[in-house]
Amino acid sequence: MMRLALLSLLAAGAAAAEVNVNGNDGNHKLDCRKDPVVNFFGNHNTFRIAGACKQLNIGGNDNTITADSVAMITVAGNRNTITTTATDQVGLSGSTNTILWKRTIRAKAKPAVLDRGDHNTITQTK
Repeated sequence: MMRLALLSLLAAGAAAAEVNVNGNDGNHKLDCRKDPVVNFFGNHNTFRIAGACKQLNIGGNDNTITADSVAMITVAGNRNTITTTATDQVGLSGSTNTILWKRTIRAKAKPAVLDRGDHNTITQTK
């Protein structure tokens, strides 16, 4: 049920400032200053995201994402690695995903986490 809810979030459109990236085995650079909502659908991709994202939605497996700042991260896939300087919310429905974060965006000690998957790790880095 949670997976369906997360997939609904992935499919739900935000305002006009949104970008969708589909495909496999790609290397992508994006800028959240232009598109603050980013949706990824695919496998074996590498992403570098500059700027402050409102939302990052990942539907796929074995992706590596590096982002400056993401207010809300949603992952409905497996074996993805997301590294961000700052985040406030993380939602996971897949398995064996890794979220690495340094700080929160707002003055909270840790991001809010909803983990409905298995073997996921959410770790604060220095």
